[in-house]
Amino acid sequence: MILNANSCISIAIPHNATDREKFAAEELQKYIKMIFGAQLTICTDEEASGENAILIGGPERNSITKKYITESEFDSIVPGPEGIFIKSYENCLVLAG
Repeated sequence: MILNANSCISIAIPHNATDREKFAAEELQKYIKMIFGAQLTICTDEEASGENAILIGGPERNSITKKYITESEFDSIVPGPEGIFIKSYENCLVLAG
């Protein structure tokens, strides 16, 4: 995934996103615009194709994330409620905690 002013990348949040997930997506959108000049759209996991997307939320929250990592794998990797998971898969980047 290449990020620049001409990128066609979305930020996919869970369809029932929490205020924290919405805030994370909005802040990420704002800073990517400031740094790269790219205006990424925010959509739900039900609307997104899963291609060229930054996924917000773990597999228990985001249905697209679940395609890349299971809940048990995620739980064994992320240490507790303050842990964070960042990993790229094919044309997606997963940001979850």
